[in-house]
Amino acid sequence: MTTHTHEEVWTQLQTDADHDKGWRQALRSFDWNMDELTAFYQFGVYTGKSIVTAFNALGKAEKHIDVIYGFDSFEGLPERTDKERQEAIERHGYYLWESGQYSSNELYEVDDSKELLQTVFDNNLDAEVKLIKGWFEDILNQDTVKKYDLQPAAYIDIDVDTYTSSVEVLDFIFSEGIAVPGTIIGFDDWGGTPEWKTMGDGMSKACMEAIEKYKLSLQIFSKTGEDFPHVHIMCCVR
Repeated sequence: MTTHTHEEVWTQLQTDADHDKGWRQALRSFDWNMDELTAFYQFGVYTGKSIVTAFNALGKAEKHIDVIYGFDSFEGLPERTDKERQEAIERHGYYLWESGQYSSNELYEVDDSKELLQTVFDNNLDAEVKLIKGWFEDILNQDTVKKYDLQPAAYIDIDVDTYTSSVEVLDFIFSEGIAVPGTIIGFDDWGGTPEWKTMGDGMSKACMEAIEKYKLSLQIFSKTGEDFPHVHIMCCVR
């Protein structure tokens, strides 16, 4: 088995992270007036590319980030994904994801891709990076908030694909005071499920439920794409 060196991984991330294209570039045009918010959260790390892309876009906007928190199992999508898959296929005949997809360990051919990526980021990003490993149901809690001294977010990138994981992330960031007025939230998979337009499934459904549960005011300021599955949005917590 051939594994990737730290230098090779960083070179690939820099190559893949197109600094001038993609939906995350909307971060460059936002009016960042909350200087006290200096934390960036990535839910769904996988290759590490999203962290690099968003961090570079924030830098282009002259938005200072002190710390990056990256949450992932590093083992791919959880087993419960298959239940959502089965239900979607029964209703629509198709679904994008299945359990085990997006395993960082498999991608980089290592037993512990968290440690690999941690070293890559420590050596190359001009911000403290804290990668937090585990299934969301086990790590998105107050113990993690205390252990890692989680701070209110300037930007939260949600790239977790499924409805259930989206619910867990949204509950966590709003119940624990991570998403606050002025926080930007990016939804990578807004249009990734068959009923996204009606908010009948997936990430859009989870967001609508969070709005009702936490009495939220979210203002969409960027939308990229029109058709399944390539629709992404960014919104600001008001």
